[in-house]
Amino acid sequence: MSNKKFMTTILIVVIALSSLLVFAGCSKQAADDVSTNKSGDGKYAKKFTYTINSMYAGQQKDGNRLYDYISKKFNIELEIRPINWGDWNEKVRIWVASGDMPEILRSDVQASTHSEFINWAKQGIFRELPDELLSKYPNLKRLNEELISDEYVKVDGKRYAWLASIQKADYNNVSQMMFYYRKDWAKKVGIYHENNEYTFEEMKAMAKAFVEEDVSGTGKTIGIGGIGWAFPWFAGIYQVDPKWEGYIYKDGQYVWGPGEPEMVEGIKETKEWYESGILWKDQPIAQNNDAGNKFVSGELGIYFNNWTSYTLSEEIIKPFEAANPGLEAEDTIAPMFVKGPKGTPQEGKVLGIQGSDYWSATMFRSDMSDEKLARWLEVYDWLASEEGRNYVHYGIKGEDWKYDDAGNVVPLWPEKEDGTLQGPSDVKADWAGVVNDSPKWEFENPGYSEYTRKLVAEVYDRLRQDDVYLKPTGKEEYKINFFSGPMKNKYGTFTQKVNDKITELIVSSSADEIEKDWNNFVESMRPKVQKVVNELNENLQ
Repeated sequence: MSNKKFMTTILIVVIALSSLLVFAGCSKQAADDVSTNKSGDGKYAKKFTYTINSMYAGQQKDGNRLYDYISKKFNIELEIRPINWGDWNEKVRIWVASGDMPEILRSDVQASTHSEFINWAKQGIFRELPDELLSKYPNLKRLNEELISDEYVKVDGKRYAWLASIQKADYNNVSQMMFYYRKDWAKKVGIYHENNEYTFEEMKAMAKAFVEEDVSGTGKTIGIGGIGWAFPWFAGIYQVDPKWEGYIYKDGQYVWGPGEPEMVEGIKETKEWYESGILWKDQPIAQNNDAGNKFVSGELGIYFNNWTSYTLSEEIIKPFEAANPGLEAEDTIAPMFVKGPKGTPQEGKVLGIQGSDYWSATMFRSDMSDEKLARWLEVYDWLASEEGRNYVHYGIKGEDWKYDDAGNVVPLWPEKEDGTLQGPSDVKADWAGVVNDSPKWEFENPGYSEYTRKLVAEVYDRLRQDDVYLKPTGKEEYKINFFSGPMKNKYGTFTQKVNDKITELIVSSSADEIEKDWNNFVESMRPKVQKVVNELNENLQ
């Protein structure tokens, strides 16, 4: 799986579930009272216990009234297996290989992991989810019908994964992966635009000025840095060659993107950033949050990340203001809309990245009974309803929120010291992401500051304008990514090898030799790569 797509997946999860109240919410009607299930009678008289893997496992159950609510409503219990962003895919592989897969497997099905998913599905590990089954659940059916990707992820025409829609079609499924910057520093070095829009060349000049003038006053000012998973492509490669990754359709045939001439130019650009000192010298070995910590501490001027409202508020703005007394985020931190480099097709256009139309996949173990699967799909369908979304976002009706006379939700949350409202729970339940809304929740979430909501709305609005250059994801990309053939299933996209090699060359190769060294690597990969390319051209033309 590509790092970008993986974290696109990761950042979109945090967007939807940043203040997820795990599973709680109420209906508008008294008929939704859950008391009938407290003693195990009524519609859900039989209790089911499900094994499931989930992030933030320790927060989801013990003494949590919101978990208790949904547990009683549907008469279910969860045995949660903990995962984190670093070990998620590896744990999935271990569970499947050992025959110890949880009944509900939350995973990431992307281009680089698709061959594994196909093999597992063909081995009979997962239950099929046919159209006639989903048609019984109107909210799930509605969400599924929004997806372009669903048809391409099927195996031999059969659906084995529930894909969670990100519901951002109105925003071109745009990702929030981009740069934010210290606008107060930009003013100090005389390179500031009130609309936060900069040419590629201006961004580099700004970073250089930050370093040379030591704007932080620490003696160790950093120009540009990014979250660890996004290196090396965020630092020059994407801007020069937006289609740097995987297999692409070019001039009437399928080719391997990393082997194209544009890729060389992107790598040379990254090398120039590194050698000139505008890129953080530790970036090639940095862990995910290392650069973010530098931004928070006041050493880094331009930072690349996936800027969900949760990330912006909880991981940047709040710790930044705590670490820098006297500085307000509204006066110092802003999104940076960077235009494409001179001489490229994207010159003069604001660069954006179009994400997938889904953010995660859920599979069900093949030995799960029909009755047990049906109960879980009812839970999902409820969570995807208006009532369920209010539950997830706001909490329990009458306790955490109410309707006003116009039918709008009014939160009854206590006010925090910073003026924002304290939601009834900080518990997160990534598996409940079937309720993922449009970005509207990020604009309205009262748990975030007005400035946070304003910035997120500004980013979404700007990145859906006509002058934005999007690296697209759509039918052609899904067709390539999820094509199943012996060679592609065997070799995949080589994404990790590509990223590792670029990182190695950025650090160890000389500027004069880097093009030759990269071309030698490409040629060494050709025997395997060409088998996949030939297979694509033979089957997808």
